[in-house]
Amino acid sequence: MSAPAIVLSAPAGFEDALAAAAAGCEEEGVPSIAIEGTGTAAEHAREAARASGLGIGVGIGSEGACIALAASAGTYLAGGLPETRLIGQNAARIAARRPLSLDRLSVPGPARAVPPSPPSRGR
Repeated sequence: MSAPAIVLSAPAGFEDALAAAAAGCEEEGVPSIAIEGTGTAAEHAREAARASGLGIGVGIGSEGACIALAASAGTYLAGGLPETRLIGQNAARIAARRPLSLDRLSVPGPARAVPPSPPSRGR
């Protein structure tokens, strides 16, 4: 079994993004471990979640960063590369069972609530 930490996964060349995600986890007091892999950010996140003792993985790639949970298919939350630190913070908040910080994400993920459209009024 893996150590209780969030696993961060990215291809070679994304060391700065890995460091940003790790800093986000650290700011929330949750340990992280970085691994190198190949594939898309979503593939990295799913692989990382399976490897994580907490069941939470962060994947980073050219398309951005995302969080995956080992207990579910797909990704849980996504953002662009500039938001990698915030993605790391939110992964740590999931582990710590604290509210997510979604207001600064530019790319909405499944966890972002989308307000319903107002009812149309007949003319």
